Amino acid sequence: MPLEIARTTDEVREHLKRVLRSDSADDKLRDHIRVVLGQQPYKHNHFSSDLFFSANAANGAVRNVYGQRVLRVTGNFLQALTATLQREAGESADELLYRCGFQWGAADIRAFVERVQQEYEIEFEKMAMGVMLESWWWPLRASGWGAWRYDFRDARNGLIFIDLDNSMAAAVGRPGRRACHIYAGLFAAAFSHLARRELASIELECTCQGHEHCRFLVTTPKRIRVATTWRDEGIDQKTMAAKLATLSYS
Repeated sequence: MPLEIARTTDEVREHLKRVLRSDSADDKLRDHIRVVLGQQPYKHNHFSSDLFFSANAANGAVRNVYGQRVLRVTGNFLQALTATLQREAGESADELLYRCGFQWGAADIRAFVERVQQEYEIEFEKMAMGVMLESWWWPLRASGWGAWRYDFRDARNGLIFIDLDNSMAAAVGRPGRRACHIYAGLFAAAFSHLARRELASIELECTCQGHEHCRFLVTTPKRIRVATTWRDEGIDQKTMAAKLATLSYS
């Protein structure tokens, strides 16, 4: 290996490109800081709520770092929403909450794609999956929707598992019942967009049932219908994954 002092500038650049850069990265040299609304730099890795939101007391507006006006509420809001839907729609309330989550997720992931390309200055399709997913979720985490962990070990079989900590289940659920239907719709919409096909999701376990995490499965709608039956029969995740992997439901 030649000494650093003996390398030309071009040799150093080529060496760094070979050992430090991914194939998807470009070689553009940039001398500016990416900003939002002309003043707020993007933060890739922080989850601080006080930095993510700003309030204007004069007009009563709260905005996030991307300039979007938002409404900040407590868990009581979701609790009241859930109770109202259950009273008015009965057994259909869970499906309505799922559809609310799906519509929200679909709109959020579309807005995210446009924003993240500007934030990282790279085409969306060229982003590393882990960077992309964490960049999508961290504003949700800053907004109080919890911390997630996604499991792609069964993705080759068309199955994605997600664990969620600190969900809003405690605010909206009743002991012994699954409560995170909004989250299930949210995850279904996001991964449908990424997979470019219709996917669905169910909650397998919920903290309202005494489990450590809220756990979700994302896969095709036909498989979700089968998985729902198996879940209600008490089949565990490992067995369910093995059985679903043998099904050819697209």
